[in-house]
Amino acid sequence: MTAPVVKTLSISGVASLDGLPFTQGQARLHAKNSNGSFAAPLTSALSANGAFTFADVPAGEYAVSVASPTSEALTTYFEKATTLLNAEVLTLSAASIEGVSIEMIKKPALSSGPGSIAGKLLLSGDGSRHLLTDGRTMEGTPLSGVTILLMTSPGGELVASTVTAADGGFGFTSLPLGAYKLLIDYEGSVNLESPEITITTSQLSFNVASEVTDEGIVIIAAPATTTGISSEALRSMIKAYPNPSGGLFTIAWSGPLAEVKEIIVHNNNGSTVWQHPMTAEQLTVDISKQPAGVYFLRLVTSHGAAVHKLVIK
Repeated sequence: MTAPVVKTLSISGVASLDGLPFTQGQARLHAKNSNGSFAAPLTSALSANGAFTFADVPAGEYAVSVASPTSEALTTYFEKATTLLNAEVLTLSAASIEGVSIEMIKKPALSSGPGSIAGKLLLSGDGSRHLLTDGRTMEGTPLSGVTILLMTSPGGELVASTVTAADGGFGFTSLPLGAYKLLIDYEGSVNLESPEITITTSQLSFNVASEVTDEGIVIIAAPATTTGISSEALRSMIKAYPNPSGGLFTIAWSGPLAEVKEIIVHNNNGSTVWQHPMTAEQLTVDISKQPAGVYFLRLVTSHGAAVHKLVIK
């Protein structure tokens, strides 16, 4: 009896910038999960002509990106998207996919300035603790290879992006004076937004602590010269229950109400499905008319922002 032949599939393409091969980074392949999120990416080096190949890839849906934390280009997804949420998804089934062309998006020209923003992105759960440069500690395992976007505030213009290093660290330097926000592009969700960070002549540097937990993400931005509040303390101030539920959730906030700036619920596509001011220590979120699935509650305070996953069963 002849053994069955298992056909292997691949996804290949090339990266370019201004019509020339782009080589200053690595290609990434993001498998789409059944719930709409994305798995941690596979990586492939770029050749001297900007080519990349992902071999022995199982059938499924994928997004492709090219990340480069140090070059003049932004992290770019197939079809010139800047976030995983907006990337064109490729379906790999009976045949390999060739000729995926990624034209890198140039970083906007910024006037040089004296400001800087630095931080770490960690995954909680293993009990380890990491010391930040401003003296605070956070629990977790460093998350590498995650895209961090720097936006103007207000306006939301993308001005820079970078990718977290092996220790989860990231940073932006030579920033002009002004207000900014960070977005964390993690597993296809870009609802993970920091509080506004304002660089002034009296406060030029900020440290950011970002922690992924089972419930969501906590983002804290504090001047580099202050200790601020810990991520554990901020997370402990917010409770969402019952979770999962049929769409009715009680949100409890144990800190001063004056510190809460806004509370918003997004679906997995980033659209706002519920929004309300936090007018009491407990608030009922009613998204029972929404379909079953995963949603993200974002609560922005004067200390930082926390995102909790809400599940409608």
